[in-house]
Amino acid sequence: MEINKIHPGPSGKDDLSPLSVQELLTFKEAPCSIYGLNNKEYNVLIKKNEPLKTELLKNLIRQGHLSFFVLSKEKSSVIKHNQKMLLETSRALSSGASLKKSLACFNFLAINMGHLHADPQNDDLLTSEYQSAKNLAPFLMNNLSLHGEIYQNFINQRHPFILSATIISSLFVVGIAKTSCQFSDKDIEHLFVTSILKDIGMSCLPLEKYNSENLSKEDQALFSRHAKHSVETIKGRVPLKEQHLNIIQHHHILGLSPLRKSNTATQGLIIGFETFLIGITDIIGGIIVERPFRKGIPLAESLSIIKNLIADKYPQEFKIVVSYFKKFFLKK
Repeated sequence: MEINKIHPGPSGKDDLSPLSVQELLTFKEAPCSIYGLNNKEYNVLIKKNEPLKTELLKNLIRQGHLSFFVLSKEKSSVIKHNQKMLLETSRALSSGASLKKSLACFNFLAINMGHLHADPQNDDLLTSEYQSAKNLAPFLMNNLSLHGEIYQNFINQRHPFILSATIISSLFVVGIAKTSCQFSDKDIEHLFVTSILKDIGMSCLPLEKYNSENLSKEDQALFSRHAKHSVETIKGRVPLKEQHLNIIQHHHILGLSPLRKSNTATQGLIIGFETFLIGITDIIGGIIVERPFRKGIPLAESLSIIKNLIADKYPQEFKIVVSYFKKFFLKK
């Protein structure tokens, strides 16, 4: 079932739009009636204003309800709520910041990113993602010791692969850049935002297509242009400098995931450390996040894969990458 597709409602007159479990969990009570599909019929599973307890949703999932829907005319209020929560949570990190707030911020960042993939020309969604990433960056720089817990909690939220991989890789960008001692905090903030927005161009394909092990030739062609599409989508709409747009344009310069048969790593190319950093964390994120057709590769194992990919050609850069993960993720 396509994630972004609009479905006919129970009456045949009203359209239904899909809603993720992650979105539902951001409400204390149902903002509107929540529908489910059973025997090809849509029925109300949760009534408006009914308490949205985790156990209720777990029971519905156990009963086989893996997809939830709301009337399309009411979906915008759900999106606005999550967008508002994202901005408020990210701003709250500057005063009395806590691990709990940062975990919530990551969750809202992924939810808003999902809406942005469905509607990439929406300026409000793009601005919210950009501004919230800027708000979150200082907290991540000042709390490197929390990165491991943030990572594990976010992975457990089980957002769609593309959203999880993008946001997890961006967390790693901050950590590696900070521990490398090669960047100012402002530079790291720009790199974090760049990483968050680098895959907006993947909106050229519906999110669920990235859950397929084998894309069609047409889809592969679209996917191969997603970095360029990302630049075209955000240029002039958020205040990213040309150098950061260039990083987005070339963030696959190291080659795509080494788990894909069609990959070819670059030969004889010299790239800046910023592009290397965005590129290598993108690969790590793609390896460790679970997909429907394969489990996520453990972080320690993924570093062995990365070693085979880059260690000979980029030995110093590889040492910087590994030192971050050893210190904050692979503690004995």
